Amino acid sequence: MAAAPPFAPRADGIVLILSAMRHFAAELTARGLQVDYVRLDDPDNTQSFRGEMARAVARHAASGVVVTEPGEWRVLDDMRSWHEAAGCPVDIREDDRFLCSIREFRDWAAGKRSLRMEFFYRDMRRRHALLLDAGEGPEGGRWNFDAENRKRLPRGGGWRCRTCAAWRCSPTAALWAPSRMRRRAPTSTG
Repeated sequence: MAAAPPFAPRADGIVLILSAMRHFAAELTARGLQVDYVRLDDPDNTQSFRGEMARAVARHAASGVVVTEPGEWRVLDDMRSWHEAAGCPVDIREDDRFLCSIREFRDWAAGKRSLRMEFFYRDMRRRHALLLDAGEGPEGGRWNFDAENRKRLPRGGGWRCRTCAAWRCSPTAALWAPSRMRRRAPTSTG
């Protein structure tokens, strides 16, 4: 299984993710930690999570692998059989970087006839005391603005720039426009 998603990702997103990985590896190395970082353009790179995990197990003679549960189902499905490629146990741990785990969402969804994210979000806001007033109701008196968000955009666009009053003028969008990002993208992204 390849590490790349089955859809065509935006080039700027890939560049930012790979850059963040490089910087994080450099930061950990600067702190004195041992980092095993495989560049994307490394000729031995297998171009798959499974292949690189197996190579790392072999390089380090690892007796086991501990990995965080991924956010993509296809990757999780692949991870569940990594022990075969690794030749050792693979411990997939719950990802604690989100307010709700997959297990907690399953528990919330169990027995419901239909799943509306609006009700899930309300439950999460109550559970974590987010955007609630003193009476534990929604801050500002409303849970969401979905009805307004479903309205059609004005004929000329969706927003006006506060600086130049032009429709759809966005300095951030101009900065990260795909054509500009591709021109600046490095030839090696590893």
